[in-house]
Amino acid sequence: MTTEPTDSHIVSIISTNNQDNDEIDIDPMSILLKSVIMAAKNAVIYGYRVRFIHAISTQLVSLNMKKNSKMLYKQLWFRLVKSIKMSLNHGKILAGFAIVYKTLLLILTQCISRTGLDETKKARLKHLVHFISGFIGGSLVYGGLINSQTGSNYFNESIASQITLYCLSRVALSIGRWIGVLLTKLIYHRITELSNELKNDGQHGHYHSHSLKNGITIEKLRLFSDKIHKIGWGLNSGVVWGLAMMFYSIDKEFYLQKSLKLSFDFIYGDKMYDWLEVFNYAR
Repeated sequence: MTTEPTDSHIVSIISTNNQDNDEIDIDPMSILLKSVIMAAKNAVIYGYRVRFIHAISTQLVSLNMKKNSKMLYKQLWFRLVKSIKMSLNHGKILAGFAIVYKTLLLILTQCISRTGLDETKKARLKHLVHFISGFIGGSLVYGGLINSQTGSNYFNESIASQITLYCLSRVALSIGRWIGVLLTKLIYHRITELSNELKNDGQHGHYHSHSLKNGITIEKLRLFSDKIHKIGWGLNSGVVWGLAMMFYSIDKEFYLQKSLKLSFDFIYGDKMYDWLEVFNYAR
């Protein structure tokens, strides 16, 4: 059983092939093509699997069971076909992004590996390469640039928007955690400096409880850095929901996505619904 190559394996193989002429000749383009096809295939499989379960369940709960058997079977077939089409469109979008992203990522990574930069600078450019590849792929596929340039709806814009909104919510939470990590690193860097200063002053072994110039002990700084991780999620969630409710109050028709607006209207509107509404899945 063969193991599929990762990005790092692919780049190392390509680099080795360029440097070692005595070894077996491996075509870099075939390796790149294999990696792109693998990502696209996985994207279609994952996209179809995730979307089909959601789509078919949504379609089935909204069936009109009062119709006769012939019409019911026709309705079932129509909704099944619709669910399959939505699932294929979902997979196609994920595959389109995967193709653009992986191709650019491998090409840019290979270009950087051929430069005369030292390993430290190459490592710094690694995350930038991922961002550039993702940015271009996101603009072309999810941003609708391919559709607008070709004049078609090859990538379903409605599904692309749903995926982007899903990703946006996760990225917002990731940004909150990222800021927390940066603050923690800054605090620990300051702790290390202060600890070294106290050790140099001959206070080794007592710096944990030693009071600094501003009256704060190093132990308190450590406790504060630990609290950042605990309160980060709460603060980030507060900002997300605070902005959501603010935009809902300013102009819900303009600022909020339709499904979110409908959810807020149902929960925070002036109408009190009957308990039987829990069974109204078509709403």
